[in-house]
Amino acid sequence: MNSLYDLIYCPRSLAKDLLTKYPDAIIEDASDDIHPERFSIRVEDTKKNYFKNVILSGIFEVSFLFQMAMRKLEDFPELKEAAEELKQEENNERG
Repeated sequence: MNSLYDLIYCPRSLAKDLLTKYPDAIIEDASDDIHPERFSIRVEDTKKNYFKNVILSGIFEVSFLFQMAMRKLEDFPELKEAAEELKQEENNERG
């Protein structure tokens, strides 16, 4: 487990699915004049599991950590692992 920090660029209400998965997360307002709907989140989790939760919550487009991982995939193998696991889970559900 790691302490992960992320910036989420949307109102908290749109990220409620992610926030319910981390009831012990530290959430702080991170808004400013340029980003009025931004907050920070600090969670204890693995990167792979966090990325899966960001994807399943549907907020991957507004997650700074996720977007950084997408730009530099070689530095974030956990993102590829998370995507592969989600694909496998979907295939298993389909039978």
